Amino acid sequence: MNRSLLRLSIIIPVHDGGENLRLCLEALAASTRSPDEVIVVDDGSTDGSGGLARQYGAHVVRLDGSPHGPAYARNRGAEAAQGDILVFLDADVVVHPDTLARTERHLAEHPEITALFGSYDADPPACGLVTRYKNLMHHYVHQHGRREASTFWAGCGGIRRDVFAALGGFDESYTRPAIEDIELGARLRDAGHRVWLCPDVQVTHLKRWTFAGMLRSDVFDRAIPWTRLILRDAHLPRDLNLDARSRLSALTMWIALVCLVLGFWSPWVWMGVLLALVALGMLNAGLYRFFARKGGLVFAAGAVGLHALYLIYSSLIFGSALGWHALQRVGEELAPKLRGLARPQSILLLLLLITLLKGWLWSVIVPMWQANDEESSFGYAQEIARQHTWWALSSQQVTEERALLWELLRPFKLSGQREPLDLSPAGLDQINSLKRQLDTPAARTTSVPAFWLPYFMRQHPPLYYSLQAAIHQLGAERNILVRMAWMRILSVIMAVGAVGCAYGAAHTIWPDQKWFPLAVATLVSFHPLFTFFTSVVNNAALEMLCWAGVVWLTAIVTRQGMNWRRGLMLGGAMAAGLLTRSSFLAAVPLVATLWGWKTLQTRGRCHWGGWGLTVIIPLALAWWWYADFLVSGGSAMVEVYRSSPPPPEP
Repeated sequence: MNRSLLRLSIIIPVHDGGENLRLCLEALAASTRSPDEVIVVDDGSTDGSGGLARQYGAHVVRLDGSPHGPAYARNRGAEAAQGDILVFLDADVVVHPDTLARTERHLAEHPEITALFGSYDADPPACGLVTRYKNLMHHYVHQHGRREASTFWAGCGGIRRDVFAALGGFDESYTRPAIEDIELGARLRDAGHRVWLCPDVQVTHLKRWTFAGMLRSDVFDRAIPWTRLILRDAHLPRDLNLDARSRLSALTMWIALVCLVLGFWSPWVWMGVLLALVALGMLNAGLYRFFARKGGLVFAAGAVGLHALYLIYSSLIFGSALGWHALQRVGEELAPKLRGLARPQSILLLLLLITLLKGWLWSVIVPMWQANDEESSFGYAQEIARQHTWWALSSQQVTEERALLWELLRPFKLSGQREPLDLSPAGLDQINSLKRQLDTPAARTTSVPAFWLPYFMRQHPPLYYSLQAAIHQLGAERNILVRMAWMRILSVIMAVGAVGCAYGAAHTIWPDQKWFPLAVATLVSFHPLFTFFTSVVNNAALEMLCWAGVVWLTAIVTRQGMNWRRGLMLGGAMAAGLLTRSSFLAAVPLVATLWGWKTLQTRGRCHWGGWGLTVIIPLALAWWWYADFLVSGGSAMVEVYRSSPPPPEP
């Protein structure tokens, strides 16, 4: 195509462009290669952007109503264009004097290419760490990208009008500034067209970025839709942000994170963090030197941190999307076979069974007394069973079986000074001797005093320990390990009840949603802390059950109102929670807020009897413990650990 016959149509979508639009139009007017036409698509602006564009001689296409998005706006501008080349510009960029001339020259001298795009320059006028990082990062990536591109960029990009029309323009399903240009580039590639990245075609970016805006754009407007596009086309580009260096950089950041976490168990692993960060610096040495050259060492340090964060969240989203896509594929294959079983009730039953099995397996995996506070929890339950009182004190004595068990498990303790396990014949004989003594009936009743170092622990409310004391009493003739296993299973059963209550609460709040309540129950079941504390002897298991029950009942009251039965149930659940753990006091504001809201909603005509039960039952059943705690500071339960052999007799 003869150079003199090329006509350039500049298309600028804008929504409330303000001062940036004025600077954009002024730069076009000062360009060494004047545009043949400038089309500004006013996408529902309220600041007079359309009138401003007319002052600079632009043809304005007005889109009424709420903003339609840049993809729709650019397509409307392309429909009005008459030029051979459509040059798309954002309303917050300023062209260099030679930007249009370079665009025309490349397309005229190389008729084999269909489209081209450039980059931001290295001198953004806006200040701020995030703004400069975003613009300089874009500049560096585009300046070092491959000439033959597999994408397109509408911030400053030109395309032959006939090809653009044949492909149907931008995908208008993108209603926000997202990856509509990248998607067009993918269709250009699939149709056999060539796209060039031209580093000499540059514009100045005027936008000011905030940290929150950067995250929102990178995650919701870039990473998520771009990953969907990659999965749709089954094609992973190998240039720009997805080149081999970027992939390796993301891998090194995840290695650093894993080593950072594992280092809390073995500090030597923290060396892996240092090595991974060194590798990251080597992979991106050119980029980081560029940051330092343009902004100094302080700016470079901040930019490196933002880059590391970007590598983490972008790769996390990509990996999560790949996993979700794989699950969808498996689901599509299994759906015909499982259609009859895929009812919410069936899935809920399966989830409850999985919760039970998961809790049981976890209780088997975690060694006895290794869980947080499990030894003291067992001791309190045992003393309640022995002394038949909630003010049980073990003084400076414990049962011999607990002393024997502590000695047996001491080499495996996760806290304190661990001792090497003696696997010699003499050591194995000692282990077997301790095991045999555990089965001796006298060990369950004999107390061992003297050389035990006591420490004091505040006594929790007694309900959970009373239930465990009943288990302890039922298995009084059994080995201590058997009784502890039974007590753990009771916690697992409480977990199943909590998951069921979570499903009930979600189903009450969203009755028309078939699968969302199951998702809520699944998240509760597989939460790490929930799994752990409901698989060992810990009063958090009953507290979680009471919490789930209170949330379910408050949801029912919110939707269906209060009555005597619901007041009785809610008051009972509150009393059970308060008698389980003092932290359950956090539920009081929840119920009080619900009462206040229902009172205002009904203008004082609420069911006072039901609300009265909600208040009276917890007060009547739990006041004594909290009164004692406030007056006396709470009874102290003495826990003891062997510290050293007994001192010699004087």
